[in-house]
Amino acid sequence: TRGRTASGRAVLYYRVRREETFDPGAHLQLLLYTVERAHRESAGAAGRFTAVVDCRGFSWATSPPLATMKGAFRILQRHYPLCLGALYVVNASPAVIIAWRILSPMMSERTRSKVFFVGEGDVADVLREAVGAENLEEEYGGTLPSDFGDVDAYLAAAPRVV
Repeated sequence: TRGRTASGRAVLYYRVRREETFDPGAHLQLLLYTVERAHRESAGAAGRFTAVVDCRGFSWATSPPLATMKGAFRILQRHYPLCLGALYVVNASPAVIIAWRILSPMMSERTRSKVFFVGEGDVADVLREAVGAENLEEEYGGTLPSDFGDVDAYLAAAPRVV
């Protein structure tokens, strides 16, 4: 998580292209840790967070198995049903659109209404409006350095999911 929206929501960044290898258990562990962290950091905003999901590099060859994606959605809906403030999907490939069509029927209408697919030419303007330039990473048109930080330290802090 990096930065806060004007309403105090933590901003969670997820980049598909960062997934060099895929271990479903580790992926689920990281997802749950990151969502829990964003939820806790958004306490002043009723626990709701804003997510920016960059799908650049997503393909069926590099994606988690569909069963893993469905399981993740079920866990998120069961344990974090009201925590999503907004989710902005950028750089969506045709594979992402297909995955959305498969997975979105499993979501409540309330959750689906918080998901926004942002066109390539609109990313900077839409995200600056949503999270503010000071909380938006440079690669998306903001002023926050696009430094992902120490990934190993972040992963080491994530508790194991059993």
